[in-house]
Amino acid sequence: PVQSNATVSVSAAKAGKINFMIADQSGKIVKQWNENVNEGNNNIFINTERLAAGVYHIIAVNDNNKIVSRFSKQ
Repeated sequence: PVQSNATVSVSAAKAGKINFMIADQSGKIVKQWNENVNEGNNNIFINTERLAAGVYHIIAVNDNNKIVSRFSKQ
């Protein structure tokens, strides 16, 4: 469970840009931003203070991949 901040670990094969989105249970995008990542492991810090309590999906998209993960906000 997330309270006010979350950390997402991203392993990248090469440096580039990743588009992140957070969607609520109905699929509505409630937050969206881009992050530059370096080759290797990266930690992305996400402020979740403005999200209401509930279950969300975080979606990470780059040129070759799309990854979806679920988290709950308290």
